[in-house]
Amino acid sequence: MMKINFKMSWLAICLASTIIVSCKDEDGNPTIEKPVLVVTPIDNNVGAGDIFKFSVDASGLNKLTKLTVEQTYNNNKRIILDSAFNPAKTGVTFAYNYRVPDSAIKGQTITLVFSLTDEKGNVTTDTETFTIANSKPVVKVDMDKVSASAGDTVNTTVTITTPVANLKNIEVLESKNGTLGTPVKTENFPDNTGNTTYTYSYVVPADLQVGQYVVLVFRVANNDNVSASATKRIDIK
Repeated sequence: MMKINFKMSWLAICLASTIIVSCKDEDGNPTIEKPVLVVTPIDNNVGAGDIFKFSVDASGLNKLTKLTVEQTYNNNKRIILDSAFNPAKTGVTFAYNYRVPDSAIKGQTITLVFSLTDEKGNVTTDTETFTIANSKPVVKVDMDKVSASAGDTVNTTVTITTPVANLKNIEVLESKNGTLGTPVKTENFPDNTGNTTYTYSYVVPADLQVGQYVVLVFRVANNDNVSASATKRIDIK
């Protein structure tokens, strides 16, 4: 009887050893104490300049000490987030907002590697790769004056940059004293227009009085019907 018990005990030890050994990753490192990291994209369709939202859930048997995010874009890698948990935490849930580069081109891929570290140095990663849905122009406006009287002319220079030569048109909207903007100028670009400069002379309406203001919105669209805009305010003196 004692002999049977000895065999059964030895079998239990062997099984326990097998279970412990099996709790390892592909490199042979123990995984039973590694932190748990789950990253979930909130958005499905993002383009250049957009905010891509992620939900991050992290937990562990050991306290968590750090989270990093590494971006791979245009074959270049760089750390875009290096955040320490102070004090260390056993669990945390938060939203992470990633801003897609303005220069991103439709069809390009971007990879984000989220890395979670605990107080014992264990690291867990979660890799998220996504494809850019569309390119977007970037609009910058300069004016020769920021205050003017009724009837004055304000000269503007609109600088438009785009990673793809597919600009479609520019529209200028006028908003008086916070009212809904109304179009005052629309102009189409020639086919295959890329980076360009557009000038526009705006005449301050005669019905505006001292102390009032007008806001000009310069909206540029491309052939994918993706637009970007910039605003400028003129105070009436």
